[in-house]
Amino acid sequence: MSASPITTTSSASASAIAWFRQAASTNGTSPVSTVVSGTSGRFSRYQATTRSNASMRDGAGRHGKTIRAAGRTSSGVRESTPPSWGRRGDAMPELFNYFDHVELPAPTLTVDEVERLCELDFGIDVVAVPLGSQQDQNFRLFPRGSDTPFGVLKLSNPVFSEAEIGMQDAATDAVAMAEPSLRVPRVLSGPRGALWTWWDSSHGRIHARVLQNISGHTLTGSRYLAPAVIERLGDLAGRVSAALASFEHPASGRILQWDLRHARRVIDALLPDEPDAEVRAAIERAVCGAVAALDPIVPHLPMQAGHFDITDDNVLRGYGELLPDAVIDFGDVMRSWRVAEIAVTASSVLHHDGADPTSVIPAIRAFHARRHLTDEEITALWPLVVLRGATLVLSGRAQVRLDDANEYAADALDRERRIFDVATSVPASVMTAAIRSALEPGRAAPTRTWEGAPLFTLPAEVVVLDAGTVSPLNDRGAWLDPEELDRAALSTLDAGAGAVVVPAWHPVLSGAPPRTPAEPATIPTGTTLWLAEPPALGRDDGEWTRDAGTVTWRCGDEVVTITGIPDGTDAVLPARTRLFVQRHAAGDEPPPPRVTARLAAAWRDVTGEVSDALGLAPPVARGDDTLARRRGVLAAVQEHY
Repeated sequence: MSASPITTTSSASASAIAWFRQAASTNGTSPVSTVVSGTSGRFSRYQATTRSNASMRDGAGRHGKTIRAAGRTSSGVRESTPPSWGRRGDAMPELFNYFDHVELPAPTLTVDEVERLCELDFGIDVVAVPLGSQQDQNFRLFPRGSDTPFGVLKLSNPVFSEAEIGMQDAATDAVAMAEPSLRVPRVLSGPRGALWTWWDSSHGRIHARVLQNISGHTLTGSRYLAPAVIERLGDLAGRVSAALASFEHPASGRILQWDLRHARRVIDALLPDEPDAEVRAAIERAVCGAVAALDPIVPHLPMQAGHFDITDDNVLRGYGELLPDAVIDFGDVMRSWRVAEIAVTASSVLHHDGADPTSVIPAIRAFHARRHLTDEEITALWPLVVLRGATLVLSGRAQVRLDDANEYAADALDRERRIFDVATSVPASVMTAAIRSALEPGRAAPTRTWEGAPLFTLPAEVVVLDAGTVSPLNDRGAWLDPEELDRAALSTLDAGAGAVVVPAWHPVLSGAPPRTPAEPATIPTGTTLWLAEPPALGRDDGEWTRDAGTVTWRCGDEVVTITGIPDGTDAVLPARTRLFVQRHAAGDEPPPPRVTARLAAAWRDVTGEVSDALGLAPPVARGDDTLARRRGVLAAVQEHY
């Protein structure tokens, strides 16, 4: 719709109104509606291209943009470029270093001042509506009298140099040119040229620029994300990463708190001021493990420029559309590890309803299809997700303590803590195994082999119980009775068996919850064992310890735990008692008793096969007998009805 007429005595306002009307008359449509629809022509956007190192040394354009003379776009609106540093002889301005500015309060200009400066410096008469930002200040601008957005005003934090701001816009232009179907916010032109300048405000000099308003909805909030939406997030991250693969800019070496290369330093800077001891302890534990996993592979991680903030907050889907097709907020453009792009994107999924660590697999797979991840990058990915979560928690809490009026930062605290909690709910080694399996399904996973003899000698007559979904043991609701497995095992021992086992890594229905909104943990990580007689120990090496109903054997990298031993029992392993045997590597926490089916294979790769420690043959995976079972219960003619 066209802007409404405005009565004013201001010559600047009159000029702005005339400009709005002139732009709208180009083809009979509102310039505002054209911006919203994302088509080009009504408002020109200054163009930028990546430059080679040689061309940046040779003359103008060191800023990373091609400086063009003013010209005309196809619509007849005059094209211009914003002011640029970097002409021959200019010195490189000092780049932002987070560790020199740990506290970054956002600008807080009033709406009245913003509207006045827009009219004074840009020649546009607009209504400014505040938008959220953690460290900048953003407003959506509407032509006065119109309810259709004109653009988004971004007031950069004063600590960022003109070179860094120009780099953000140059990167946006590079993505726009490489991916024409991807909607990104480029700088707009107004009646006086590019809407890109420094303001002398009541808070000092602040850089102001107006970006194209991208229509649609973000994925902000914690609503459920369908796998197709998560996959699209990864695809967008991959497309942007590919578009910026050759992008170079002198300001890309700035040091931001969101650069995961510096996550440990950021956390070390913020952690001492965190008042919550529980938060400090949880983050310290998680960070130590993540850094230990990263340290050996850091020299092998590829570097490039990237967006590094393609999250649910920074993608949009068109009205009525399911999948996002737009990326906004290039404020974190820098040079860092390539894999950090998908680590940031994946972390943003974790706070959504029903999300668990495996929910991000579609995004990672889509990114991998665009930007092939090396083995070292796969190893680094989940530790980086953990570091991202820790950085978000500490940075968000610090920002709120510094600026308690910042509702945007305050509203994100619960989401950021959820990201951290979900990221650390599964060991990084297990998630790495799951990711590697998803990206390289034909590759045999490395397994931990058992060295030496079994821990003890089992009798020859070992009976394997099937406790799965179709087992007769679970008929007539018996799976709801927690004692049913014990009765079946003891009955089998009474019939002459020397030992009864329920093998690890096979689904167990007994004890499963009857109804869950999420996938239940039904895959045991250990072997359940009943013995007719106490067995003889088969190993005299290593160290045996006993504590609170648990016997533990340690030798080198191996740890085997046997739980369920009653207090006061003299035998190392008592007879006719349910025992649970697990295996894991020294230095790792014992796995949970049961895990979900989606993570079972990864847990098995990391912990090893416990049957080896017992001298049992590994259980054979059940084949797909769905068709045979169907034929057994479905009459031949019934399938026609």
